[in-house]
Amino acid sequence: MEVEAPKQDEEVQALKTELEKAQTVKEKFKSATIRIRKENAELRDINIATTKALEQETKRARREEHGRNKFRGALWGSNSELKLRREERDQS
Repeated sequence: MEVEAPKQDEEVQALKTELEKAQTVKEKFKSATIRIRKENAELRDINIATTKALEQETKRARREEHGRNKFRGALWGSNSELKLRREERDQS
C-alpha cells in the first residue's frame, strides 16, 4: 500500500498539471476569440460606414448627371429652335 500512495500522488499531480495547461490554453483561446470578435465588429462598422458613403456618393453623382442631362436637353431644344429661326430668316 505504501508503494501505491506515491504513485497515485504522481498521477494526481500529473493530471493537475495537465488540467492547468488545458485551462491556460482555454484562456488564450478565449482571449483570442474576444479580440477577433472586437476586430470583426470594428471592420463591420467600417464596412457599413463605407457602404453608406458609397451609396450617398452614387446618389449625388446620379443627381448631378441627371441635372447635366436635363441641361443638355434644354440646350438642345434651344439650339434646335435657333436653327429653325435662322433657316426661316435665311429663306426670307
